[in-house]
Amino acid sequence: MGKVRQTRPHRPIRVLYLIYWLESGGVESWLRRITSRRPRELQIVLASYHINDYFASYYSEHGCTICRVPRATSLFRYLGVIYQQCRSLRPHVVHSNNYHGGFELLAAKFAGVPVRIAHSHNVAQAHDDHNLAVRIALRISRMLIQRYATHGLACSEQAAQGMFGKHWRSDPRWQVLHNGIELTEFRKRWNRFEICREFGLPAHAVVIGHVGRLSQEKNHGFVVDLAPGIVECIPQAYFVFVGDGEARSQLEHTIRRSGLIKRFRLPGIRSDVPRLMTSLFDVLILPSKYEGLPYVVIEAQAAGIPVVASEATPQEAVVIPELVTRLPLSAPKELWVEAIDQAVRMRPRVSADECLAAIERSDFNVEVSASRLFALYENALGIAHGSIGGPRRRNGRENHH
Repeated sequence: MGKVRQTRPHRPIRVLYLIYWLESGGVESWLRRITSRRPRELQIVLASYHINDYFASYYSEHGCTICRVPRATSLFRYLGVIYQQCRSLRPHVVHSNNYHGGFELLAAKFAGVPVRIAHSHNVAQAHDDHNLAVRIALRISRMLIQRYATHGLACSEQAAQGMFGKHWRSDPRWQVLHNGIELTEFRKRWNRFEICREFGLPAHAVVIGHVGRLSQEKNHGFVVDLAPGIVECIPQAYFVFVGDGEARSQLEHTIRRSGLIKRFRLPGIRSDVPRLMTSLFDVLILPSKYEGLPYVVIEAQAAGIPVVASEATPQEAVVIPELVTRLPLSAPKELWVEAIDQAVRMRPRVSADECLAAIERSDFNVEVSASRLFALYENALGIAHGSIGGPRRRNGRENHH
């Protein structure tokens, strides 16, 4: 597939992105890929309460403005800041990537922002563990999204249902926008022996990899529980968990208790995931308790490596069925171990070049994803302003459709 032509705004468009934190993670990776492809006329401001200096410098280098906002735990103070930001920055678009986005879009509406986008990056189950007050707030947020969002995006159909309701398809405001991945680095190949030495792995190691935040929902402990059976079946098996997060210390304790500490590597956050996917990992394992749409599964397919994942990974993420095995977490451990063993054995029969070409043709190609998003901004503003310079109205209410 050739490079998709990017939408070029006919005038400067200022977009205010609202996001919990600017650090590592799936949503943040998507946002970095999008902002690096922004047309010159698209002005981007990012508002977050937690800002990692490393990633902040990345956004600054790509011409984005960053501002810090308080945590949403103090809701009225938070909404006051969002309102003031909208009044002072005067964005044409507010694009909320937060699950409490309904409150943010309410503030944006009263601040006069014409295009207000709610973006769902996860499924409803992601919030089941929150306390009652938070769950009530999220329910109110979904009601506010129904009223004040002019548009809604979701990374998967399950994520769309979680934020917009089970009848989301009947409302033309809502649509699925798959997270696109950067494919350039997947065309390269590196020296596997050197990478193994970098990680302290033997040259003959069979590497079972995981990429994602070290958090409870990613279910790393499940892999640790499987490890004895995997090592018995594949004596040269080693495990590399890429990422960091609040569950790191607990995971390290679980690994030590397993007696297999020499088999595990926790290198933290890495900027070379395509390098590891194409030249180190033999299998990607993803036993998540829930997922919106894990882009690491798309990356693994682009790299031509097999994936063994829980059924929390939606079927939408399966571009190359020969590479992906989905299993219920309730399945016997022996079935998971067998799937890992079969994945290791089948890899040579799958062409990496054909896998990459399939992802290039799909809408998981970031060029496609970015082009669709920028076109949405342009078209939405055209509808919002119409020919009279303001939102079109019908029966006293804005016509968002």
